[in-house]
Amino acid sequence: MFISLSRLCSSLKAICIFLGALPVLFAVAPSTPPFRIGLNGVFIGNSSLTTEQQLALFEEVGCVGLRHFNPNDVGWSSVQYPNGLFKFTDADAVLASAHPFGYLPTFYGADALNYYVPPGTASTNAWSASSYGTQTTTYLQTVVNRYKAKIKYWEIANEMNTKTTPPAGFTAAGYAAFLLYNRNAIRAADPEAQVVIAGLLGNYGYPMANAYSWLQDVLTAGGGAGFDVFNYHDYKSWWTLTTHFDQFRAILDTNGLQTMPIWVSETAQASRISTSNVNPAYASVDGQAADVWRRPCLLFGKGVQTVFWHSFWSNSADPSGFHDMGLVDATSGIRKKAWYSFRLLNQKVEGFSATSLVSVGTATDDNVTGGAGVWVVRFDFADGTRRWVAWSPNNQTATLAGLTGVSGLALTTVVPSVLSSDGLTATWTSSSMTVSGDSASITLADSPVLIEVVPRFTVWQQAHFSVTELTDSSVSGDTADPDSDGLANLIEYALGSDPRVASSGSSPSVGTDLGATDALPHLIFTLQLDAGATDITSLVEVSGDLQTWQSGSGNTEVVSDTTSANVRTLVIRDKTALDTTSRRFIRLKVTHP
Repeated sequence: MFISLSRLCSSLKAICIFLGALPVLFAVAPSTPPFRIGLNGVFIGNSSLTTEQQLALFEEVGCVGLRHFNPNDVGWSSVQYPNGLFKFTDADAVLASAHPFGYLPTFYGADALNYYVPPGTASTNAWSASSYGTQTTTYLQTVVNRYKAKIKYWEIANEMNTKTTPPAGFTAAGYAAFLLYNRNAIRAADPEAQVVIAGLLGNYGYPMANAYSWLQDVLTAGGGAGFDVFNYHDYKSWWTLTTHFDQFRAILDTNGLQTMPIWVSETAQASRISTSNVNPAYASVDGQAADVWRRPCLLFGKGVQTVFWHSFWSNSADPSGFHDMGLVDATSGIRKKAWYSFRLLNQKVEGFSATSLVSVGTATDDNVTGGAGVWVVRFDFADGTRRWVAWSPNNQTATLAGLTGVSGLALTTVVPSVLSSDGLTATWTSSSMTVSGDSASITLADSPVLIEVVPRFTVWQQAHFSVTELTDSSVSGDTADPDSDGLANLIEYALGSDPRVASSGSSPSVGTDLGATDALPHLIFTLQLDAGATDITSLVEVSGDLQTWQSGSGNTEVVSDTTSANVRTLVIRDKTALDTTSRRFIRLKVTHP
């Protein structure tokens, strides 16, 4: 008879984010977009890096969604010459690249210039379907047909609520008609395409009421039939964001668009104070890194589907506060703390399946005053993982409820505590806490903290090994055996024994008994397991040659399975009988995610 207590049988559960081609979408906007977190690219005249080098950096920071790379990859004058011939070299370098991004390209212009008429047309000419319809349709459909296998969302211009006078822009009624024309042309080329309205401007110094009025005027003119996704920009203080969302949601609902998704394709704050009044008093290196989390998390908690940070590279051509809203420095290209915060955000939040705003502090529409109290956002993932993001500018305490079965929590401050001078190394502040009962209280700070459930096995390791030993897998790892009793740490955990004291628990025992149907001897395995170790899988396997191991009802049967005082006593019988010519082996195999 042979007992094999598996030293290690771990199976790493894959954590999946969308990095490949976009999924198939339908004419009605899907409930889950192809990406949750996006990044606006290089913003006007900043970087000497090649396109490929920039794309590689976007991938390194964990970018999943990309917008405004050039900043306008498919602008009319970007992809077509005045003679009508198309030029896709620059657009292909981004949109057809092998990098695993989802894209939100923006048709027409990205600034105040008149890009709504064909290249070479006099800038004094206003767009109309009768004058430019055929050329507009050719432009739209040529682009869509080229990229529709990969791209399903298309934004119709940018910040149109600031461009209200033809020819450089449209009245609200004119834009409503423009949207309808564009949507019909795009859908003719790709019935699965989704049209995103131009992001409505919400700058720090620009009244959000202007955007509310513009949206209502566009909808009154029938523009709601011309887009599938509502989209706006919000650069105001973070505690105002929930108020703005509620107002936009109410306008859409009142106009019969209760199910229309909402995106925010630009939001950010700078890493320094600007005299041009485009950012709040908390703008700083740490304040920016904190906003990388505060802003998307609040918007996600309210129900926004997709949020883009603006932008990757700070804008050296702009002397205003927008100069420092990028994740890397405009002049040196050195990564800021915000770069690392954004990468962590992608790693921990991208791909969530549901979210809720658990606690709301003082939400105002005042850029100067607000934000006090407790703010908590919960994220749920399809694999059952839960994470929380919480903060409090006035250091209040949050109580997380519903923690039944949770043994411990890991806390990570999302703003790096230290950044090296070259920007290549960031240090984080992290801690852990045990959970008793179904709730936990956490004292918060202005910088958000990421709260994750710690597996019970991790809590067990922390209880038995020093901080130094926890970094040494030869002592605290799954397969290590620090007390040299032949039982690996993972097995010790399953058995409820002490990994520092040899033979400290009840050892499994093997015997024989007579089968109920054949009256022949069979191996029987008796185990006493820690009933609380629900984060692992304990499996009894049998073999006749120590090579092929089998389990399940066809190979073993449960004789008894009882639990008392948190000890689970399990008795398993091998279904294959012993005889004088054969050998049988039985073992315990323990795995964890």
